[in-house]
Amino acid sequence: MTGGRNTIVRIEILTGFVLLLIAGVLAILAAFNSAHAFDLASQSLRARHDIDQLFGEIKDAETGQRGYLLTGKSDYLAPYHEARNELDQTRSALRTLVWAAAQRRLVNQLDTAIDQKMAELEHTIQLYDTSGPASALAIVNDDRGLTLMGQIRTLTRQLDNEQSDQQQARLHQFRLQQQVLLGAIIAATLVAFVLALLVLRQGERQQTELALKNAALREQMHQQAGTEAQLRHVQKMDTLGQLTGGIAHDFNNMLAVIVGNLEIAQLRLERGSGDVEKFMQNALLGAGKASGLTKRLLAFSRRQALRPIAVDVNACVHEMSAILARTLGENIAIRLSLDDALWPAYVDRPQLESTLLNLAVNSRDAMESGGQLTILTANANFDEHPCDQNEDTLSGDYVMMAVSDTGHGMTPEVMQRAFEPFFTTKAVGRGTGLGLSQIHGFVLQSNGHIKIDSTPGLGTTIRLYLPRAPRLSARNEQHQTQVSALPHVVLVVEDDPDVRELAKGALEELGYTALLADGAEAAEALLSEHPEISILLTDVVMPGPSGVSLAREMTRRYPELRALLMSGYPRDIVDRAQPHDDRTRLLAKPFTMRDLAEALRAALNDE
Repeated sequence: MTGGRNTIVRIEILTGFVLLLIAGVLAILAAFNSAHAFDLASQSLRARHDIDQLFGEIKDAETGQRGYLLTGKSDYLAPYHEARNELDQTRSALRTLVWAAAQRRLVNQLDTAIDQKMAELEHTIQLYDTSGPASALAIVNDDRGLTLMGQIRTLTRQLDNEQSDQQQARLHQFRLQQQVLLGAIIAATLVAFVLALLVLRQGERQQTELALKNAALREQMHQQAGTEAQLRHVQKMDTLGQLTGGIAHDFNNMLAVIVGNLEIAQLRLERGSGDVEKFMQNALLGAGKASGLTKRLLAFSRRQALRPIAVDVNACVHEMSAILARTLGENIAIRLSLDDALWPAYVDRPQLESTLLNLAVNSRDAMESGGQLTILTANANFDEHPCDQNEDTLSGDYVMMAVSDTGHGMTPEVMQRAFEPFFTTKAVGRGTGLGLSQIHGFVLQSNGHIKIDSTPGLGTTIRLYLPRAPRLSARNEQHQTQVSALPHVVLVVEDDPDVRELAKGALEELGYTALLADGAEAAEALLSEHPEISILLTDVVMPGPSGVSLAREMTRRYPELRALLMSGYPRDIVDRAQPHDDRTRLLAKPFTMRDLAEALRAALNDE
């Protein structure tokens, strides 16, 4: 009895899976047909646009001819010549969009009428030039041109009506396919729901049967479950150990650099040798890498706010080259030509990386049979070499990054529209037309400039002119922390005594007076005793009230007090603890004396 019931349930589940598969296939087909119907409707819309444009060009040509015959001024022929140049292209585009036999006959008749009309216009102009206005006007007055224009108007109206009907039919088909798609999705959802109920019912039934068989079997299963749980725990710890080991390996390498160089420097100082600058710089470099590793680890769990910084474009290109090689494929060679003395650029690095990737993908699509992608960097000064742009005049220092390919290139007409949103020459489904427009927007927002050079059949070069990062004075470039003493008192609130002493030493080295507190209670007492305190430098996470609460309360109580938080947490986590507070700045741990000096200056300069 039980076996028969289980067989029925299995059949129900199998039937449910088959129905779910059928619903999924129907949904895929409906989605494909819906997209195809939408493309056809869009094609009809473009055809109607070309029909309207074609009639407008004929009218422009006739207007130019009439103006010339009436005035004799050749300037009036400008619309005529422009229309002649554009007619062939518009007619060709229209032919690619018209497929129905009846519509193609209308297009053939329209072509004949247009050819006759243009021949009539050209003949009257030539007759005006050779025999005078009377002969030309006699041709005009015989109403043959009016009749041809009427035929053209009638044919374009008929063709537009045909396309309008076709567009409505295609839109109706699109809506129908949308409804089919919706029905398939609903059906798939219902089948999945019923299938889930069947599986749950079968599972409950099996659990009940197993529970009723005997207690010994349940105990065995319980022991097995415990064993599996222990195994999963061991696997989890093993995975965690591998992750921790990898991170520890990187940190140990960096600590080895820091400790080793400091020991060498200490030994040299003990021997009286003053040649320790190289080892101190190496130790600082190792510490900087360790700090960067922690920031990259934190970045995995959040989306950081984008901002422009001083970026080494050459380093960015080198780091992206491996990704580009995998993305572009083996049939495209990548060549780098980078200026060794390149200035840093003031841009948002993630956006620059995205821009470089987008440009490389565009180049790949233009080189379907393979080719070469060249990335070039150089310094550009437009004070010495004026920019040849007509619309914008650049001045000052820029970092130029050029991406060149050996693809099919662009015509002048395509180049003029390359930055328009949604404009693309790629096949349907291969591009949105947003790539270059987004790059254009990013470059302009960065106060830069973008230029395209392209030759059909030879390739395309896109040059980005990015603003040069602000230069520091020679003294600041050597060490920005060498500042004159400032008559400011800083209250350091930090529960870790080592960090507290480090902050005190750094502040005194920078010329500040430092007072120390190990928590919020001590800080409040010192603030009441020392009204000369101008900056509160506090850790975020401490025993008792947090640094955020302390900063909020003390700046409310002492309006002239400036607050500077220091924390190993990312900026967005601190912001969530103190929303809508722009007066409190954040100094990220670990920090250098240069970071501390800049943060203190910025806090003091806040109004």
